[in-house]
Amino acid sequence: MTKSIRDAMIASKKKEFEKSENVEEKATESAARRLFAKAQQLLNEDPIRKQRSSKKPAQTESPKREAKIVTNVATKSTKKPSSSKVEAADDNKNKKKKKSKKRSREEEDVKLRKKIKKEKENRNSISLSSTDFFMDPAALSKKERRRRRELEQQREDEERARRKAKKRARKEEARKEEALRAETEDPDKEWEVEYVGGIYLEWGQKIVTTSKGVKNQEFYIKDDKDHRVWIKWKDPFADNNSVWSAEVQENLVGIDPDRLEKIFRKKKIYPMPSKTDGLPNWPERLNKVLLAGYRKWKAPRCLRDQDPDEEQTPQFIQGIEVIESTSKVEEIVEETDYETDYDTDEA
Repeated sequence: MTKSIRDAMIASKKKEFEKSENVEEKATESAARRLFAKAQQLLNEDPIRKQRSSKKPAQTESPKREAKIVTNVATKSTKKPSSSKVEAADDNKNKKKKKSKKRSREEEDVKLRKKIKKEKENRNSISLSSTDFFMDPAALSKKERRRRRELEQQREDEERARRKAKKRARKEEARKEEALRAETEDPDKEWEVEYVGGIYLEWGQKIVTTSKGVKNQEFYIKDDKDHRVWIKWKDPFADNNSVWSAEVQENLVGIDPDRLEKIFRKKKIYPMPSKTDGLPNWPERLNKVLLAGYRKWKAPRCLRDQDPDEEQTPQFIQGIEVIESTSKVEEIVEETDYETDYDTDEA
């Protein structure tokens, strides 16, 4: 009894489920059909579609070609666009077309200029092949001979103008240097000294013969009267705006001799022998300086333009080269007397 009741209930539920599925399918089908009918009605009312349907386009095997024909027909329609976006897009297309036309004209002008330049270079250049390089000038045509003569004359004129320009530049530079020298190197002019600094050592050279008969070249420190003294001038130089210079003692007329003697007793020099002083054998010269009791001189803090905690030393007038030119090494003197030992000979 219970089994039959259960089977009857299951059968009734299956029927209800099938009915509900049929209802849903009908509802979906009815909505889809309504949308399809609406779309078909709108398409039938479109005048462009009516014109297109009246004209039968040529059918081809390729579906892509048919699609292109359809798009071309749509673009040639006389219907004015009602959207402002479409009008803006058309304006942008027209502007791009105008710009492209201008750009093409500029490109044509550039090509024309390049062509003219190339033709001019070809006219001014001589192209010699292996056959006509050793040809007799008489075998050349009159036009070619005249062209070569003109080019040769043009090269000579350019070379002559280049030489004249160089000569003119050298004369102008020499004239400026002479005017500057006349302004700065007045022998009667007196310069005011602000500070007297350390010593600038003058070096000499001599040849020493050792006990084995070998001749060696050796540096020695000159006498105190031959050394220079660092001077700071109140007014800078006109040529390089420098205020420090190493001067010969003969030029220091207004300085007290006792003051100079005090400077030489302190034995403070600048610069110390190094790789950058322009003279060879700097380790040997450094040993001689240290053995003689010389030390490095530094400018006092009151004369420093930089940070007081930072050390400052005077600068050369025009670098190391000028100092070397103003303090030339003494000519080599050959000594062959009683100096036989290299170690015993000292400055």
